[in-house]
Amino acid sequence: MRRWFEEVWNQGREAAIDEMFEAGGLAHGLGPDPIRGPAEFKPFYRALRSAFSQLRVTVERVVESGDLAYAYCAVAATHKRTGRAVNFTGGALVRVANGRVQEAWNSWNFLDFLVQVGEVDGGAMNRAMW
Repeated sequence: MRRWFEEVWNQGREAAIDEMFEAGGLAHGLGPDPIRGPAEFKPFYRALRSAFSQLRVTVERVVESGDLAYAYCAVAATHKRTGRAVNFTGGALVRVANGRVQEAWNSWNFLDFLVQVGEVDGGAMNRAMW
C-alpha cells in the first residue's frame, strides 16, 4: 500500500502501475464504472496528475487482514485550474495476491475538494442537509 501511493502518486512513476496492478484487476469508486487493469487506470491517473501540481499523498494508517489491506490517506496538492491549495482525505481497501492489486474499493472525500476549489458551496450544502 505504501509503495503504491509513494511511487505511483508521489513520485509520478507511471510504470509502477504495470508492476503493481494486475492486468485483470478492478478499481471501484473512481468513476461511474469499475476500472479494469492498468490500461484503463492510466487515463484516470494521467487526468488526476495533470489536474494537480505538488501532489502529495501521505499514508496515515494501514490495516491488514489476510489478503486485504486498507490505507487511510491525506492528500495535499495545488489545483492547477484554480491555483488553490487543497487537502482531502480518503482511502482504499485493496485485495492483493502475488504482490499485485487484484481489486480495490476506493472512497475519497472529493466533496471536500470541490468545496475548496469553489465548485460546491459548502455552507449551502450544510444548510440543505440539516
